[in-house]
Amino acid sequence: MVAFVPDGYLDCRSAIRLVIEARFADEAAEIEKVRRHYAEAGRIPPNLNYRERELARKAEPILRSMLHKGSIVAIGFDEEGEIEVPRHIWATENADGVLLAGAPRMFFSEIRLRSALLPASATILAHPTATRGPRPAKLESVKAAMRAHGDMADLANMKQTVMEETFKASRDTCRRAREQVLSEFRETNPDK
Repeated sequence: MVAFVPDGYLDCRSAIRLVIEARFADEAAEIEKVRRHYAEAGRIPPNLNYRERELARKAEPILRSMLHKGSIVAIGFDEEGEIEVPRHIWATENADGVLLAGAPRMFFSEIRLRSALLPASATILAHPTATRGPRPAKLESVKAAMRAHGDMADLANMKQTVMEETFKASRDTCRRAREQVLSEFRETNPDK
């Protein structure tokens, strides 16, 4: 039976699953691969449920941190209605295990999260805080300009200050772009 979750809310287990998919995709894929392998043989490995619980235990602190920072909002439900769970609660021991249980040792019969976690805005899970440095689009545009430059030997020997002026990007971005472009060039032209 599927529990009813009103529009605009997400139950705690679904939120933890989203964190796992965003942050621990490789481990989750490995578990799924093992599950399929053993399902074909009609068996379930004894440690699979343990591995899934461990991933959930790793995901809960990430979710709690986001709740504490206010990136997402938790709503507690009881007989009298709903109330926003204060952000500071998520940084205390009182919140240990609450999201994994989906229900409280807090004063509510159930806790749900507001829609900020829905897949349309799941990037908040993958990157909950602002990242430093230039946007990836800049790196890609510099790589395109370097490919258009054409002379890979010249590019390989170009000084960082010249790259900075030529490609209108920071030295670090130019250096990373050059490494990637030259690597691509070597892969496609192994004799050069």
